[in-house]
Amino acid sequence: KLENYQRDLTYRNGYYHRLYGRDIIRVHRDPEAVSIRNKTEPTWTEFVSYILHTPASQYDEHWKPIYLMCSPCVLRYNVIAKMETFSEDTQYVINKLGLEEDLTVQWIHSTGSTGTADVAKTYYSQLTSQQV
Repeated sequence: KLENYQRDLTYRNGYYHRLYGRDIIRVHRDPEAVSIRNKTEPTWTEFVSYILHTPASQYDEHWKPIYLMCSPCVLRYNVIAKMETFSEDTQYVINKLGLEEDLTVQWIHSTGSTGTADVAKTYYSQLTSQQV
């Protein structure tokens, strides 16, 4: 949501940059960091710094802990899906509801062909042990 300003402008009219990105940069960017001085997007480490210094109740739903958004004991779930198998899980629900003639699933993960483990390694390698 914050990593690509042009994508945010194109698909969300700059919503995440206005709501979070500018403040993350203002508060968490090192003014001595010459190499990123003109970078519009917060870096991964700036975002992590924001997460570590902001109450979870103020997070966007995309990075808010799930326990703050959903109380599993309140609802009786028939299916538990996860993002790693979103297409398959969604297709399962569609089939169980008999809606396969009306609905189709098209999901392309934004990280493309790079595996989740590779993406995680790239991001987490930028953090200190204390940040992790």
